[in-house]
Amino acid sequence: MAADFRALLVQAGAKPPRSERGRWLCPICGKMRVSVNLERGLFHCFTAGCAFSGNSVLLARQLGVESHASTRRRRELEERAEALRHRVYQETAAKFREKMAAYDAFRSRQDLLEPGLALYGDLLRLNAELLLLEVLSPAELCEFIAAAEDAREKRIIDVVSQDGVATGGKFYSLPPVVSAHGAEAVRGSQMTEVSWRANGE
Repeated sequence: MAADFRALLVQAGAKPPRSERGRWLCPICGKMRVSVNLERGLFHCFTAGCAFSGNSVLLARQLGVESHASTRRRRELEERAEALRHRVYQETAAKFREKMAAYDAFRSRQDLLEPGLALYGDLLRLNAELLLLEVLSPAELCEFIAAAEDAREKRIIDVVSQDGVATGGKFYSLPPVVSAHGAEAVRGSQMTEVSWRANGE
């Protein structure tokens, strides 16, 4: 919006002209040589060597300010990501529970060890995918879900091999697939914001 951009320019130290079409006073060189297009969000100082030039997005970033449009886009992304997170999580959790039920059927039958090991491998992979779905930021989540299948698979295998995932400055460990307390029966039954603590917390 033009009013938001005008406020950003003033916050940056630029002074508006007396007339609507006049040049602004540059906060860097101090001359009235800044041309501003409020509708398009562009500004440029025509003094030779002056660096005061750019657009509303760059200026807001330099000032550490989010524009209303940026805030709205970020919120829309977060809402879409959370809806996507919930849907994909439920689908993955259902697969996890299905594989767990099949794995439980094989656990006591030594003659079927190979199929049981294959099922356990599937459980490790789904467990890693559930972890990613719980802890990734909205932007990371959208990138992960939109990625090609081989890229998603590589990210999941990396989590399995590293026994967890680092994101947002924290490391989240994979919970055990099978425990002595039967925790596997409830894994994936519902999604919490983060269902286990980051290491060191």
